[in-house]
Amino acid sequence: MGGCRKAVAVQLFLTLIFSIVVLVAGNRVVQGKVIDAKGKPVVGAAVYVKDMRKLTVRSFVSTPDGGFRFGSLSADTDYEVWADLKGHKSETKTTSSFDTKKVFDFTLVLQ
Repeated sequence: MGGCRKAVAVQLFLTLIFSIVVLVAGNRVVQGKVIDAKGKPVVGAAVYVKDMRKLTVRSFVSTPDGGFRFGSLSADTDYEVWADLKGHKSETKTTSSFDTKKVFDFTLVLQ
């Protein structure tokens, strides 16, 4: 009976490891900076990322250095990213599910 328990324990352990690897491998990050037309960082801009499959939108407020970061994004989904502050909107950037990058680094310029 002990050998059977060990085999089950090993199988559960391998399943757990495989699940973690698949979960980590499937995640992406969209990050970057929001700047004004003069190239200065913009604090307090609303940055949005839209899941083009589910049509859901997540938001983030840019940090004092203009930074933003969205983690845990699905690798098999396309996303749109843009920033807005008091009616000044940036160009929309996109990610593609066909791109193999894990990290997308965008500079969003408010117009």
